[in-house]
Amino acid sequence: MKEMLKLERWTASQNRKTVLKDIQLSVHQGEIFAFLGPAGAGKTILLKTIAGLHPIQRGRIWLNGMDITAQSAHRRNVVMVFQEARLFPHMTVAENVDYGLRFRKLPPDERKNMVHNALTWVGMAEMADRMPSGLSTDQQRRVSFARALVLQPDLLLLDEPLRDLEPWVRQDLRNLLKELLHKLGMTAILSTREREEAVQLADRIAILHRGRILQEGTARQLVDKPAEPDVARWMGSAVLIRGVWRKRVWETDVGSFPVAAFPRTFPEGAVVSGVIYPCDLQTAGWSQPIGERTLRLEGKWMYSTDTGREYQHHIQLDNGVRVSVSSRRPLERSENGRVALLVEADRIPLFADEKHLL
Repeated sequence: MKEMLKLERWTASQNRKTVLKDIQLSVHQGEIFAFLGPAGAGKTILLKTIAGLHPIQRGRIWLNGMDITAQSAHRRNVVMVFQEARLFPHMTVAENVDYGLRFRKLPPDERKNMVHNALTWVGMAEMADRMPSGLSTDQQRRVSFARALVLQPDLLLLDEPLRDLEPWVRQDLRNLLKELLHKLGMTAILSTREREEAVQLADRIAILHRGRILQEGTARQLVDKPAEPDVARWMGSAVLIRGVWRKRVWETDVGSFPVAAFPRTFPEGAVVSGVIYPCDLQTAGWSQPIGERTLRLEGKWMYSTDTGREYQHHIQLDNGVRVSVSSRRPLERSENGRVALLVEADRIPLFADEKHLL
């Protein structure tokens, strides 16, 4: 696939503090790429540096094969959509969408047709003559999308574009964005702190934390082979367990498990952490036998919720961490409210000498 964007050893600062450290990244033409991470990770600054709205201290950037490192923002065919719609209050919906086209010296009829098409894409064509004050928040967001899409940029930057919207509105706009970006073949980079949003919208995801990329890849790659515990946490609300690797057993804060059950090994006495995804946990009978590569975790039953289709069981593991596990049947408990959960050993990524925790 053709490379649309390339960042090389990208470093940027804000208020004399380094917020991005040696960012290296390639994004392909027509790809939707997401930066996922907490507030303060550097996501917005990263998008602004790509757009040319924030200076960099070191690094180079190529867009569509051209070095644009020193190029000013208005000369880059890059459009950024911010967290707020930022519509001009004195302009109609159509005038807002037309604003950027005015600088391209296109014939009025051509601009009018492009504006109509863009508003049709986002379901706002019938409100072309409305003023922004007469629109709901999600309608304003739709207009901001149309204003960006009508310019047909080489690269579209979306800075948490669905933030602070109602859940059902976010879902509708996610579907709309995904459909439009693929339909138009547009290359886009999204920043978000919502895992579900990144997974649903993006072809690839980079976990950004404290100004550095922890890992990038498809959602399945990040879940199946996380480079470190923080990646697993962001990709699945993972439970972290800690322990010491002995010759025969891994002694953890939720029990001791035979090292022979795991597909990899560590030196004697190594401090080893493991990550368990709640979706890999299964409920079990208190006296149910287990296989050689199956681990048994115990905990205290807190409460269960019957959703009509399944039960959601809320359990506190022996290390104090709470997990939610679903099953089609009521949970079997011991007399004192103890429960057992099972997980296959090969579903637990292991890490030695963990250093970086959220």
